[in-house]
Amino acid sequence: MTTTQIGASARRTRTVTSRDIELFSEISGDRNPLHYDEALAARSRFGGLVVQGGVTSGLLNALVAEQLPGPGSVFLEVAWHFRAPVRPGDVITAEAVVLGVREDKPVTTLATSVTNQDGVTVLDGSAVVWRDPVVATAHRSTPSTPASRRTSPVGEVMTVTESPRRNGVDTAALFATRDAVKATNEIAAFQFRATNTWVSGTHSRSTFSGFYGAMQELEHEKPMVVEADHPAILVGQDHAPTPVEHLLHAIAACLTAGIANVAAARGVDLTTVTSTVEGDIDLLGVLGLSDSAVRNGYERIKVTLKVEGDADDETLRGIVEQSRRRSAVYDALTNPTPVVIDVVTG
Repeated sequence: MTTTQIGASARRTRTVTSRDIELFSEISGDRNPLHYDEALAARSRFGGLVVQGGVTSGLLNALVAEQLPGPGSVFLEVAWHFRAPVRPGDVITAEAVVLGVREDKPVTTLATSVTNQDGVTVLDGSAVVWRDPVVATAHRSTPSTPASRRTSPVGEVMTVTESPRRNGVDTAALFATRDAVKATNEIAAFQFRATNTWVSGTHSRSTFSGFYGAMQELEHEKPMVVEADHPAILVGQDHAPTPVEHLLHAIAACLTAGIANVAAARGVDLTTVTSTVEGDIDLLGVLGLSDSAVRNGYERIKVTLKVEGDADDETLRGIVEQSRRRSAVYDALTNPTPVVIDVVTG
């Protein structure tokens, strides 16, 4: 592939043979009896000969170097878990899905897995890959669309595809992300950031650009700008929604995104998702006229959702409930969140 996009995936399949054990032993010096002594291996917990882990993970090396990202790629970091043994005669399939792409460097984060002919996952985890720009340019070719499939000289079947989408959600990337985070919890640590600048009066402007996630610094495709102001009745110029109105958007947007993801994961096609959000607030608190008897923020927020799709009422309600349970904004609004305010003067 000439470019690597989030959600892109590739597969590579081959049949493992006893010759693989011999070749790997010649290279590595690994002569563990579990790979050679049939009688002893049969009495072990594995019940027979197994191939070296390097033979299994080696298929991912080939996939990364030949397909995704492609020639010139080298591993910077891997976090692999070997889940089940692989035996001579097994047909194994390596798969990689792009989770993240650095904007400043040719570095890609992949969700990786290897499964056998029975669909059993024998290896899973994540990998960070760097691709040499000179080699990548030299091997540039036009990718087939939507998928390319060919057979290598040694009989390996290779496939590069764009992942299927449901409700606009890349389901392959969704499941691969979850699997990668399950295997490597550190991928889940994110930090989002905003930079706010006062414009005039109650009018301010926030910019969202860089953030940290998947064990790396990342950037939005372009800086996102959001403004806030007060209406004239609240001593503003009404250039934008108030900060508390942005909270209403946040809870609606978070629930809607969750509904789309959950529905896609459960195989439900959506046709309509709309919501109305109401927030009740008593300004006596903000104006300091209540002797602390009235809180500054919302007293209640009500979300009314309309959801339609190719599923019954119970299923659709279950999707909404799962979105609520997993909503980061709902959690932040309904549970105490520590807020630290540092002040720099001068």
